Amino acid sequence: MTEGDPAESAITGETDVAEGLIEEIARTRPVREASAAAPGQSLVQLDDVSVVFKTRKGFFRTDDVPAVIGVTLAVGRGETVALVGESGSGKTTLGRVSIRLIHPTSGRVWFDGRDITNIADEQLGWLRRRAQIVFQDPFSSLNPYMRVAELVEEPLVIDGMRSRTERLTRVYGALEAVELLPARRVAGKYPTAMSGGQRQRVGIARALVRDPEYMVADEPVSMIDASSRIEILDLLRGLQEKRGVTILYITHDIASARHFARRIAVMFRGEVVEIGSAAQVIDRPAHPYTRSLIAAVPEPDPANRFRRRAVGDADAFATAATVHAACPHSGAELAGRPLLLEIEEDQGHFVACHNAGRQRRSEHTDG
Repeated sequence: MTEGDPAESAITGETDVAEGLIEEIARTRPVREASAAAPGQSLVQLDDVSVVFKTRKGFFRTDDVPAVIGVTLAVGRGETVALVGESGSGKTTLGRVSIRLIHPTSGRVWFDGRDITNIADEQLGWLRRRAQIVFQDPFSSLNPYMRVAELVEEPLVIDGMRSRTERLTRVYGALEAVELLPARRVAGKYPTAMSGGQRQRVGIARALVRDPEYMVADEPVSMIDASSRIEILDLLRGLQEKRGVTILYITHDIASARHFARRIAVMFRGEVVEIGSAAQVIDRPAHPYTRSLIAAVPEPDPANRFRRRAVGDADAFATAATVHAACPHSGAELAGRPLLLEIEEDQGHFVACHNAGRQRRSEHTDG
């Protein structure tokens, strides 16, 4: 086995400060705004984080593209939080910001009570050992010219672990943890000789070999067949229970988030529009976009072939209007952007709506 000069890949981009992302609104009702927990009370804390990428328009012009807009999110130790949303909603960008693979344009990022927002990349070696990521595509994230043992061992080489025997012991342990058995035989294979599910397990083993406290699982089952998805999710759940790993689960499948995560945060075009426990968000969705996601989940009922289902208008959801057109209170004249407010009758359930509490009451009355 050869030891090259491995280098960690980091996702970077030119960003400018985005102005006017979140405005304060007048407090006219006894609801409280969703606020960030104290940095010391959670393992990972994002406080009013925004990310704006710069793109080229012709030879001399550039344009700002906001990917994340004023997101505040806390992930407790040993907790699984799901980020749910369609493609392009900013889920992956936010996940990578949480482990500083992307530098935020504005806002603060905390890890275990330490502000990592402006720490130089070369001084984040300690974070790389404590926080890892499982990438979405197991076919492109693994070097096809390296054996499994070399792929899983590489982070230990970067960390300066000189004993080859100790490295291999850790590699075999990681492969056994993800149920790639027999570990010694699997270690000698190339990724091209493995199925998609097996490759994803190698990616998870590569993340686990450093024994991290925090893991970003970026749509870990979207690129593999349906029969392997439940196995990977069960594997991640088992690893969390055994090792106490904190997981940020990024997915567009709100159905899997219900069964895998403790809390769900729904993102739409860079903003969190609803957050609460899995039961609150799925059973009592308050935001029109969350309802459209749930309505899009296929049900195993043959009669659905003959039923028309309402489809949400993405452009309408992104309108600049303060109150969305699909909201029952869209006729209200309100100034400023909606903030995440706690629903009065549903403690811990927050929605980006000025009239969240009134909306819940009206539904109860109508029902």
